[in-house]
Amino acid sequence: MGFILAALLAAVTTVFTIPTKAYSGTVPVPVTSVPVGTTAAGVFLDISQMTDPATSFDCEFDLSYDGGTNWGHWMGATRPGGPVPLDRNGNPINTASFSGPLPATATAQTQIRGTCTIVGTITTGGTVMVAQ
Repeated sequence: MGFILAALLAAVTTVFTIPTKAYSGTVPVPVTSVPVGTTAAGVFLDISQMTDPATSFDCEFDLSYDGGTNWGHWMGATRPGGPVPLDRNGNPINTASFSGPLPATATAQTQIRGTCTIVGTITTGGTVMVAQ
């Protein structure tokens, strides 16, 4: 079940806020506990100021089901800089998102972490959200 459908059927919680500021290089998203019963998660980033085509980001997120001893890749996304995309009505789409189901329902030991590698400097912020 995708994050959007899960969100419509369940409670959605922000587990980490990525502060809005200028970023460059390798940016860690720290280890954060995932609430028990979580079945899906999503990352939402503001791209409204990412207009320079020489910039880009590549974000990768991992999950641990044993309190951080072992980690497995969960998902990732890459976005090149350039004009902010427009929806079919010509309105800017200012948020890049990637989301999906967790491989297994979260337990008390489940954690998420991430790393974003940024080429150039971009001003962004966002959230990591989960659905139960």
